[in-house]
Amino acid sequence: MKWTTTNGGKKFQIEQEANEFAGRLLVPENRLAEKFDEFAGQAEKVIPDFMQNGQLRDQFSQRVSSVFAVNAQVIAVRLERDGIWPSN
Repeated sequence: MKWTTTNGGKKFQIEQEANEFAGRLLVPENRLAEKFDEFAGQAEKVIPDFMQNGQLRDQFSQRVSSVFAVNAQVIAVRLERDGIWPSN
């Protein structure tokens, strides 16, 4: 079987599925939600509308990435896909 390298090709689809699997394996939704809840409890006291702050979301992603030993982009994707802290 010959794999295509276009965005619509099978290789791209398999790569996307592998990335999704790895993201969910390395960053389980329930553990990420726990980290977010800890953060949100404190953030709400200082910045009531913190959920609208994209820079704060990026900082949270950066900080939490070390907990899961992944890069911040993986955390940002999990926050978005799991509906924990969607981007604006």
